Amino acid sequence: MDIFLRAKHWQLFLAFIVLPFIIGICIMINMLMSIVPGDGPPDPAAIFSHLKFIPVAVVLVVAGKMCWQWAVAIQLQRLAPQGLQFKNTMFKIFFCYTIIFYPVFFVFIFSFIASFNMAANMPDPSQFIWFIALFPLSFFNTFCMFYCYYYTAKTLKTVELQREVTFSDFILESVLVWFFFVGVWILQPKINKMIDPDISPAVTR
Repeated sequence: MDIFLRAKHWQLFLAFIVLPFIIGICIMINMLMSIVPGDGPPDPAAIFSHLKFIPVAVVLVVAGKMCWQWAVAIQLQRLAPQGLQFKNTMFKIFFCYTIIFYPVFFVFIFSFIASFNMAANMPDPSQFIWFIALFPLSFFNTFCMFYCYYYTAKTLKTVELQREVTFSDFILESVLVWFFFVGVWILQPKINKMIDPDISPAVTR
């Protein structure tokens, strides 16, 4: 995971923001081209067939950001002041829940789309039960994500200040972790300095 700590901000931005964006644009263009009037009305099945490529873009964004969060929240702890204890059990549980949730979410979504009755243009009614059940799980996943943002920012600020921190110390970092596409330009240079043995004395302890 050190590769995510040592990577430059522009490398992370290109890999996990720009590349997925380009993939998403290509998917949208292909979908629009399938809607262009031809010999008959657009085929819904042909339109939905393009959606199977969306997880590729989403996985790049989500997996990249989560790997970066894990590296910061767990690997960066080795640079914290000696004797300072990190309670990371809850972070690991919530982090693992989020990892499990996304594949389940996409499997359900594509199963829901596949259940459409193209003649009636309606999904299988039984799928609505699972769709409703997914709502509380989604809300809990949102809570888990925000806790992980909080914990990641707290760890980062603790290592930066080399002391115990309060929430007021890392409010800005929490927002920057949340809005990763902006935060990476500000937070990653700080992380690079923290782990550089020529700059950060903490590494040599």
